[in-house]
Amino acid sequence: MNLVDQISLPKESRMEYFRTDQGRIQASFALHAAQLLRQYVDYSRKLPASERFEATQTICVLQALICNHEEHIKKMKKYQRSFFDSPLPDIGASGLKRHHIKKFNFSGPLTYRKALTSIRNALSHPTHAERPPFYPSTGYTTVRDGSGLVTTVRFTDSPFVDCGRLYSTYTNEETLNKKLSSASFREKYPPLRIAQSEPGKWGFFNGDELYIPVFEAEVPIEELIQFTLELANRLAQPSQANWDGHTIVDLLNAA
Repeated sequence: MNLVDQISLPKESRMEYFRTDQGRIQASFALHAAQLLRQYVDYSRKLPASERFEATQTICVLQALICNHEEHIKKMKKYQRSFFDSPLPDIGASGLKRHHIKKFNFSGPLTYRKALTSIRNALSHPTHAERPPFYPSTGYTTVRDGSGLVTTVRFTDSPFVDCGRLYSTYTNEETLNKKLSSASFREKYPPLRIAQSEPGKWGFFNGDELYIPVFEAEVPIEELIQFTLELANRLAQPSQANWDGHTIVDLLNAA
């Protein structure tokens, strides 16, 4: 069965992407992705709740956007990407807010870019805790509320945990010292020391506690949709031929 033939999209529906002066299409892709999500959400509102899949559609669009965001932001000039390097507030324009973050114990303030990176890891590198003591494991899941519907999505980024095991406790002291000597490692995590967690096993400690860096966010679906649309809109700004690098235009509702 050829599903593409069954769909039979007219050629004029396949709108080409806008290209920047450097030939990049990522900004235009972000705008198209947001329009796709909004079209589906508008369409699905007339369906029974049990037949709506906006949660899945939102996760698909968010993953596509977020897997491109880092390189896309790097290509922006410093003043153009200042928003992404600002701390995540509890209130503000973004659908993602500080109160959605249940845990963050990495180094420094939680910025939009750090939150995006952790959500990208959760979406793109899922693992699972398959053995006791069931350390928090990178990935995404839903928060069940008994309704039988997807109402909230949980994102977890736990870089020290691999398939349920805290890998630093299974690593020798020499390997951990090499990690600790890395400038990028020290920038990402708070001041740490290396000590034996138990005979023959070494780990990173923050003070007297074994250190396990974790980012965890729980975002209700309506706010996740809003966050995805607003992220897409910001990433889409360079698709304007004469963008000044500062003004944020509502491209989704532009005439």
